[in-house]
Amino acid sequence: MRECKVLVDPRVELASVVQLYAPWNKERRKIKEYIYLDDTLRAFGRWKNHEAVRCFTDLFYSGFSYDVLVGLMVHLSDPSLLKVTTELPKYIIGKAGSVESLKSFIESLRDFALKSNFMGFYKNHQCFYEDIITLSNLKEDIQGIIMVLEDFFQMSMWRYHIILTPLLEGNYGHFIKTSHGAEVFAFISPKEIVDGSPIFRSTTAVIEHEFMHAFVNPITEKFKNNVRKYSYLYKDLQSLSSIGYGDWETALNEFIIRACAIVIGSCYRGLKEEEITKWLCIEEMRGFKYIKLFYRAIRGYAKDRYKYGGFQEFYPKILKILDNLL
Repeated sequence: MRECKVLVDPRVELASVVQLYAPWNKERRKIKEYIYLDDTLRAFGRWKNHEAVRCFTDLFYSGFSYDVLVGLMVHLSDPSLLKVTTELPKYIIGKAGSVESLKSFIESLRDFALKSNFMGFYKNHQCFYEDIITLSNLKEDIQGIIMVLEDFFQMSMWRYHIILTPLLEGNYGHFIKTSHGAEVFAFISPKEIVDGSPIFRSTTAVIEHEFMHAFVNPITEKFKNNVRKYSYLYKDLQSLSSIGYGDWETALNEFIIRACAIVIGSCYRGLKEEEITKWLCIEEMRGFKYIKLFYRAIRGYAKDRYKYGGFQEFYPKILKILDNLL
């Protein structure tokens, strides 16, 4: 069994509090019916104009998106120290604009945590965090998710984390390379609010999707010179930028991961042909116009994955199918 945890992480929760006061969050759809959110806004309202809020706002408008924000936090120690504990990826530094900008932001988060007594708030809500973790049932599901992914990709990771983010909207994935192997993170937001509490049930597909970034993205990076040969295809995929996939490599990873998800549904969960067809059509409507091409290729891999030796060995064949789009 792989080491895995389901938790509400204090580092990510700190960042979640800060982003609440960004200009675009002034009108929140579920604010009156969400008890924990109300508690948070009451506890930290006096810090809504803190430097950390201004700094995050400036970074965000320059391309520092939410996946970068939560990814950054797991490279740091717990509040209020927030020391860098693992090397920051070039991707995160690039999104911040410079190492200096990133240092300034981390320092402002540290100051926010200290002055607002964030850790006091976090500790006072431990019962709430434990309740939403228990209600999620994810501790029971996670080993099955891991077994499926590692069998499908024929790759192993060191350990896995599902981080519940009750104050965020959207789901994100991140991974950290270590001497032991990859440490994988899925940041999961509530599916809905019921009776004033966030609900995280029925999120298997979302978690699989976010974990898959740790399997697929490093392979794309390894083959980046070949991948860039097909970057001209992105000119016909501009609609994807509006949903967060603003360049060719990001879009390619998303094509592959979404196609893998459908194949996994077919191979491991008995998805019927009509369900597969419907799923593929939905992805096309979302802007993934080449999804059927990727699906057919990856379905071929799934049938003979033991022959190939793993997804990395098969990856050049995925790129080869893009020649058909010339």
